[in-house]
Formats: sequence, C-alpha cells, structure tokens
Amino acid sequence: MTREQKIAKAKRLREQGLTYQQIAERLNVSSNGVVSRWLNPERAKEADRRSNAKRNDYKRQWDRDNRAECPRCGGAMCAGSRSPSHCPDRCWECLRDEADARIRRFIALRREGLLNPEIAEREGTTVPAVAMTLSNARRQGYDVPPSPYGPAAARDAA
Repeated sequence: MTREQKIAKAKRLREQGLTYQQIAERLNVSSNGVVSRWLNPERAKEADRRSNAKRNDYKRQWDRDNRAECPRCGGAMCAGSRSPSHCPDRCWECLRDEADARIRRFIALRREGLLNPEIAEREGTTVPAVAMTLSNARRQGYDVPPSPYGPAAARDAA
C-alpha cells in the first residue's frame, strides 16, 4: 500500500470515529503522530514552524555565546569553529581579507608582466591555483590584466 493509499484509508477510518492510535495500529505505522500529521498537515506544519523558531533562537544564542575568538582580530570565528575537523584558523572576515590580499598580489605580479608559472613560483602555489584565482577575480570585478603572451596580447601586437 502506498503512502497516499494509507492517508486515504486513514481519513476514512477517522470519519468512522476511530482514534489516531487505532488508525496507526490498523495501518501498521509507527505512531499516532504519523496519522496526526497525515490528517492535519497544516497543524503539523505550524507545529514544525514553532519548534524550528525555538530551536533557531536557541542556536543563535548558543553561537553568540560559544564561538571561538579569531586569533588575528579577536572577532567571532565562523560556524564549526568548535569542531576540530571544521575549524578554520581565522574568522570569515580575516579569511576574506587574506584572499583579497592574495588576489591583489597576483594582479600586481601580472602587471609586472609575469606569467602564471612565474607567479606560482613566487607565491609558492600551483599554476592552476593562479589561473583560477585570476579568473575568479576577473569575474568578481577586479581589473586583471591579460597574460602578456595570451590571445589579448597577440591581438594588441598585431
């Protein structure tokens, strides 16, 4: 019997005057809570909303009270900062600042006429990391000069 068939049967049984517990037993479902949700979906959604609201308020308060401090700026660390497997070593603000500084260093080196392999060697990273960083920076609105030996340079030389 599909879920929809069970719900239809539960409605018929309820109209006959059976309790939620009796309906649950007849349909072989785990609890009368399941039957209650089937027969009163709006009421169940409202109960879920109230429960989630309480839990969300509690979670926000817990986050404010229990976040670790960023060793660099003293601000609140990002979510997961109490879990060693998800623990970044800085807050989001510091991570963004460092990413921005890295992008600006890459752009400055590109303006000096360096190619991606040379930038990667200077910065101690990989060529694909340089290419991806510069590509993403271009999409984010940074003024990234083209490679001195790329297609744009060839067009300009011609």
